[in-house]
Amino acid sequence: MTTQFQRSATEQPQFDARRLRTDNFVYRETEGGKEAGRRQITIEKIPGPGSFRFSSVVTGEFSQQWVATTTPEFVPISASLTFGESTRTPVFDLTHAAGRVTGFVVERKGPKAGAKRLIDDAVPPTTVDQRTDAAAVSASDFTSKRNLEFNVYDPSGISHVLVQKGTLQSIRVPAGEFVVYAIVYDIGERTGTASYKVFVRKEAPRIMIEKFSPMVHRVSSFRLLHEKPVCCSESFCSCIIAMPHSSESNI
Repeated sequence: MTTQFQRSATEQPQFDARRLRTDNFVYRETEGGKEAGRRQITIEKIPGPGSFRFSSVVTGEFSQQWVATTTPEFVPISASLTFGESTRTPVFDLTHAAGRVTGFVVERKGPKAGAKRLIDDAVPPTTVDQRTDAAAVSASDFTSKRNLEFNVYDPSGISHVLVQKGTLQSIRVPAGEFVVYAIVYDIGERTGTASYKVFVRKEAPRIMIEKFSPMVHRVSSFRLLHEKPVCCSESFCSCIIAMPHSSESNI
């Protein structure tokens, strides 16, 4: 994927997953102001190699599961994605090594829909897997005086990311009130620039409290409901606790 927004990020971004809280977090998904499901995000430090596993389980209208493993500096190691709840449909499975990514992606549209396409792509330095873009931004150096730039990889291609410095503010979500950095980052995608906004707890270790994502003609977001005890099985957590609706103030 090549766009006029894309260019090489030549300086190594100061990502550090150790800045993040390792735990399970449950979020309420909304789309166009209406509830669309639940999202559980799990961040784990893997014993031994010291790498990190990030996983997301979404239930409801946009049910999916993904798992991504990275180094503490967010250098990608592996990533996989499936759609559906009771019947999980593989979307892709990727392995990164020595500046290349290999694996497969299942075509979703056109005459080859349902067929596997093999992946063997070069990946430039300062590239993170697109599943972990918000986590990487949350784990970046907030004291830096320059805007952060890096690349993200998806089976559809490589895109450039530009992160604007975050401002401090207070927000209230169902999980409580937090002082957060409000950070905007733009991804130069094939169809244009997509702007995302994350709210990251100032207090260490950091937690992503809320994220806004662009959608066609509407806004998708998820807000932190609560943290929950570990209830993981194999490579991702599969238990979502439904929480009662709470009163929320607008941001």
